[in-house]
Amino acid sequence: MRLSARWSWWAQKHGIPLKDVVQGGQMRSAQIPKYRHPENPSLTWSGRGRQPA
Repeated sequence: MRLSARWSWWAQKHGIPLKDVVQGGQMRSAQIPKYRHPENPSLTWSGRGRQPA
C-alpha cells in the first residue's frame, strides 16, 4: 500500500478530512540535504525545520 493510500485510509477511519492530516493539502516529499556536518558527513540538514544543534 502506498503512503498516500495509508494516509487516506487513516483519515477516513478517524473521520478527519485528508487535507487536515496532510500539511497544506498536499503531501510533502523528502527534501534533499543541503548541509552536511564537516566532521561527520552522515549528519545532514535540508534547511527546513529546526536547525540541528
